[in-house]
Amino acid sequence: MIVFTVLDNGLTTSDRELLAHHRGVVPANMDSARLMAIYAESGLLLEQTIEIGTRWREHAEERTQPVSRKLLQLARLRRQRDELTTTYGPDDVAHVEANLHWELWQFLGLTLPSVHVLRRDR
Repeated sequence: MIVFTVLDNGLTTSDRELLAHHRGVVPANMDSARLMAIYAESGLLLEQTIEIGTRWREHAEERTQPVSRKLLQLARLRRQRDELTTTYGPDDVAHVEANLHWELWQFLGLTLPSVHVLRRDR
């Protein structure tokens, strides 16, 4: 079995709360030790971990600058937060903010995209 996952690699408590509330991420599922325990309980052995890390965000940034655009959008959102909140409401603004952070956190290595190669324990 091949599993793609994103692991917590230094998010703050408020970062995790933002992800949980506005992206539907279950922070406990980003815990590497917890995933390893679940694999073992399920009779699966981890054969290989491939850490993608920041590579794909670096690759994309060198070509089309998506992280730079997200950073600009985040800066503008924060500068215009009061106006945007009045127009769209605090939940919508926080949802957009969480989405803008996602790529930035991957680019900075605060979240760790990884692939786990598993096999059934016989």
